[in-house]
This record gives sequence, C-alpha cells and structure tokens, in this order.
Amino acid sequence: FVQMIEGQKQIFNLLKQNKQNNRLSHAYLFYGDVGVGKKEMAYALAAMLYCPNDGCLECPTCKSIIEGKNLNVEYVGILDNKKLISKEQITELQEQFSKTSLVDGYRVYIVDGIDTASISAQNSLLKFIEEPINNTPTIGIFIATELANVLQTIISRCSLIHFKAIDTLKLIELIKLNDIADLDASLTALLTNNIDSALDLV
Repeated sequence: FVQMIEGQKQIFNLLKQNKQNNRLSHAYLFYGDVGVGKKEMAYALAAMLYCPNDGCLECPTCKSIIEGKNLNVEYVGILDNKKLISKEQITELQEQFSKTSLVDGYRVYIVDGIDTASISAQNSLLKFIEEPINNTPTIGIFIATELANVLQTIISRCSLIHFKAIDTLKLIELIKLNDIADLDASLTALLTNNIDSALDLV
C-alpha cells in the first residue's frame, strides 16, 4: 500500500496540501491505467481526513481506514460475479448514507470502477454527488480506467486527477523493497507498471 502511494507521491502531497488549506473537493475522479495506485490513493485520502498526523498512513486511525474498518468510509466495487457496478449497489450506498453515522467527521464513499457502471447507476450517483444526505460533510471518490465511459455530467462535477504510469526507475526501487533481486526487479518493471503484478511475475 505505502509503496503505491510512494509511486504517486506528487498526487498525495497535492491532496495533503488541499486539506491543509481547506480546499478539498466534494468529489474526486481518479483515472489512469490499472495498477497505478488509484484505489490506494482513495483510501489514503480517506485516512488523511481522520489522521491526527495529516495522513501518516501508519497510525491506528490510518490503518483502520486502509483495512476498511472505519464506519464512515464506504467502498463500492464490481462484484465477483458481475462485470459492472449496478444501480442496486448505488441505491444500497445511498441507503447506507441516509442513516445517521455513529462516528463524527467526514463520510467518504469510494466507487471503484465508475466507468463500468450502468448509465442508470451513474445517473443515480449524479444526484447523490450534488445533494449529500443529512448535510454531513461528504466526499465521493470515483475510480476509472476509461474516462470516456463516465458520464460527462459526472466528470464536470468532479476534480479530475490523472494517475500517470509509475516511472520505471522508481518502480524498480519499489519492487526491490520486497527483497527482489536487481535483475528480477528490472525485468518485471519492463513487463508491467503494476507492483502487485510484478511481484506475482517474480
């Protein structure tokens, strides 16, 4: 997790600066190739909102969010037996947010694969973006690989952040942190830009 954030440190620092200046957006759209740290950054941003150390990613507060144990952070992804996010999943998310939270602070929802969601699911999200339930401070984070498959009306309401491929030399260093030999790290970095895939290949 931390290695992926290191690979996109510029984006992490930008989000941290926005938080410190009270300039966070109510909705973000992270887009880019598979395996470049979009999902990890979504959880890092959620952790940043609660962390007493501005997003250290190491304290118990951060770890509970990264591990999906915070009641105010909801994740919606493509179900194992499906190919896209359904309208029912979005409806369920909205119902969850309609309930009063037992924890103070921001409420965050992460929609991983917004570019796979059906048109009806995306339209349901549109109103949710514009009118958060219960007037609770809410941040939506949408993750996409193909920006062209996201409704323009959603794109226009989000702060867009493009995740570039991780620099090859940086990727090699990150792979080597897992006790991988120099040659193996160099070869796998040429085959994939995804650290997890690189480790699987080794």
